[in-house]
Order: sequence, then structure tokens, then C-alpha cells
Amino acid sequence: MATFVLIAGGYCGGWSWNRVAPQLRAAGHEVWTPTLTGLGDRVHLATPEVDLATHTTANLAMKWLTPVGSTAGRMSVERSAARRQANASRHASPRHA
Repeated sequence: MATFVLIAGGYCGGWSWNRVAPQLRAAGHEVWTPTLTGLGDRVHLATPEVDLATHTTANLAMKWLTPVGSTAGRMSVERSAARRQANASRHASPRHA
């Protein structure tokens, strides 16, 4: 089975996935529904320094297997995936003499 990290969009939080998460869990998957810093119920943590880069870094730290992003949450998922791919390519590249 897969591990899903469901990332909600702007102005939302992990609760946005309340209808989807139970269905995935019932199918045997592990599901995480975090709220990104500065959004939803974590809005009290918003500062001018909290931005897409903050969310991308947080997503990378989760070491997820199957990310799913909704609306604005999709941007941090895409950037995290691109960084992971770049890192994997850099580490998997053969060395040239």
C-alpha cells in the first residue's frame, strides 16, 4: 500500500481532506493531512518569511511517497518533486573521468 501526504491549498488545512482520507485509510493506505505553516489552523504562525519556499522545504522534510496537492498546495508539491528529482539525478549520475 501507499503512504499519501495530502496537502491542502491556501486558506485551508488538513481538515480539507476529511472525506478523502478515511476512504484511503479504509483501502489500507497510510494517510497524513498536515496543515502548512501560516495557513488554516496554523495561521498564527504566518510571518512575511513564510512563503512557498517554506512549504516546499517542509514537504521535502516529510519524505513522503505519494504527495497530493490541492490548488495552492499543488505548487509546493510540484517544487518539492522537482527538487527531489534534481537531487536524485545528481546522486545517481555516473562519474566521468
